[in-house]
Amino acid sequence: MKTIKTFFITALAICCLNSYAGKNEQWIDIGFRISPTSSWLLNGNMMKDKNIKYVPSFGFFGGAKIGFNFSEVVAINVEGIFEKFNQRFTSRMDSISWDKKTQLTYIDIPVILRFTNGWKYYEIGVNLQSLKKAKGTFSSEQTIPDINSYSGFTTPTPDQFNKTNTSIILGWGSALWGVGGLVISTGIRLSYGLTDNTGENYIDRDYPNPEYPGYVPDLSNPTGKSYKKTNNVSAAFMFSFDYDLGYFMSSSCRRKHAFVLFTH
Repeated sequence: MKTIKTFFITALAICCLNSYAGKNEQWIDIGFRISPTSSWLLNGNMMKDKNIKYVPSFGFFGGAKIGFNFSEVVAINVEGIFEKFNQRFTSRMDSISWDKKTQLTYIDIPVILRFTNGWKYYEIGVNLQSLKKAKGTFSSEQTIPDINSYSGFTTPTPDQFNKTNTSIILGWGSALWGVGGLVISTGIRLSYGLTDNTGENYIDRDYPNPEYPGYVPDLSNPTGKSYKKTNNVSAAFMFSFDYDLGYFMSSSCRRKHAFVLFTH
């Protein structure tokens, strides 16, 4: 929460200083975001486990945004995003082979501080995620004895995951084409989760569950592995469609204010 508060205070301070110092025209724009993503559920214990292999996994997100432009340089964007976040694992063991996929569905609210320099843009922000669905698939070429005892690993459920997640966003890109009030851009957006994605009731079991089929305890560490957090990490190649909607104007005495639509 401290990180989020610091971001909002800093963003508002930058925007206000930029706006009032330059007495710039301020306007509203709306837009749409869509992107394929490379998504990862990173856990230190699983990354070091020689019997588990992380497989490159892909998801996507899409949604709308509204932006308040304090000047031609600084803006704050608020987005509403629907996101599919996936992670696939496979077995490295010769004795038992299996393939597992975790599929998470989120509603995201990114709050972005955006800087524009000509055709280029840079962004930094926070992303507030709400988990809506968690499911997965599990398959094996062998018949696994007592498969139900591994249900926490083979069949992901929403209670295994934190219902909310907070991420830091960094991005950059460039406009490709513009006409009238419409601008089409592409760019890279990186996201790193600050919140442990493991559900409260599963923290004592590690993520997603160390006792996967074929699991052999580490005899050199009989008390078990120390707990490691699980972080949502993603990289997106984003397409943006932004449209200038209207601007704010006031009378010379500043007693009357109005929002006027652009006539493109």
